[in-house]
Amino acid sequence: MESLILVINPGSASRKYSLYSSGTCLIDAHYEKSGESVVLILSDETSKQRLNPGLHDLEEAIDHFCLLLVEKGYVQHVADISGVGIRIVAPGSYFLEDHVVDEDFLSRLRDIYEKAPLHINTVLSELEHIGTKLSHCPIFAVSDSAFHRTKSDVSWNYGIPLDLADSHDIKRFGYHGLSVASAVRTFRTRGLLPGKLVICHLGSGSSVTAVVDGLSLNTTMGYSPLEGVPMSTRSGTIDPVALFELQSILQLNRSEVEAYLNTECGLYGLSGQSGDIRELLDLEQSGNYRAGLALRSYIQHVRREIVAMASDMGGLDALVFTGTVGERSHVIRKRILDNLGFINLAIDDQKNTVVSAADKPTVISIAGSRIVYVLSANEDSEIALRSGEHLEEYGDSHV
Repeated sequence: MESLILVINPGSASRKYSLYSSGTCLIDAHYEKSGESVVLILSDETSKQRLNPGLHDLEEAIDHFCLLLVEKGYVQHVADISGVGIRIVAPGSYFLEDHVVDEDFLSRLRDIYEKAPLHINTVLSELEHIGTKLSHCPIFAVSDSAFHRTKSDVSWNYGIPLDLADSHDIKRFGYHGLSVASAVRTFRTRGLLPGKLVICHLGSGSSVTAVVDGLSLNTTMGYSPLEGVPMSTRSGTIDPVALFELQSILQLNRSEVEAYLNTECGLYGLSGQSGDIRELLDLEQSGNYRAGLALRSYIQHVRREIVAMASDMGGLDALVFTGTVGERSHVIRKRILDNLGFINLAIDDQKNTVVSAADKPTVISIAGSRIVYVLSANEDSEIALRSGEHLEEYGDSHV
């Protein structure tokens, strides 16, 4: 009997669950808050549905999904699930590795709660529910930073005293590693892996990563996922002195200012109306200056980071767009690349316009340009694969 892996990818306003067998996704459920209720996008091999599960809190989502698995015949009982893999976004050298979730792991996660409360609170809550619901099987905490362990030494450090940074673990850990790793795995499997590759994961969170021979060299996110380009509601990089001034004006404590930078800034803060790229494009089209400003700021920052990553690598062989925005918005892809002809990046407008959510690397560049691909992000598949590997090791050690 094949092992069944439950994959959990929690967000601050959503929960995503998938059931995998032998690397294949059997069913996928995305629960998201919509006003006072929860909506569910349920997908399997044959259909995709938008449903009202009758839930009022995301905390109920895991129970609902487990019931669905039984009702739809994927399992006879939740005890049929062999292992669980959950995405972990947390700063610290300890969290650069995957771990079996045990009391030591939970203790370490609680210890750094104040450093990233928005991400860690969600994970701790989810782990509590899973630990009760699926106490029979191992839970693997799959690091979103592990892919970036290979970064160059200069890409790890801020301009602060090195002894202090080393002793207190203040480093540029990087995130979106699962998305980047899944892209690299796809290219390698198909024999297409370029030597010098820039991967733009553009979504509600956005990052740009330099990959050399399949290994991370540098990435825009740092100690936390706040660093880098402006994102949907995240500020991106900000001068610390400007941050101190902002904190003083708003009279916020540490956790409050972090929440503010994560939820009230970025494209939403610049536009004053939305952090959704689709809405901003519509607003810009109707003449809204601030929406246009937000989009132009986003595009400029992403474009700048592409060039910076190419510089770090000493060249560029190919560029990849992934993430919901990178996959679905041909307008944003075109606007990012419009000014990058000087590094020989140019796209075919017709190819670019028709591509959306490509499950395989799809070329949108013109002949003679460095190759530009569109590829769907698949963090869940990467979590399932790594959890499956850990499950084999775990089984061997618990015989």
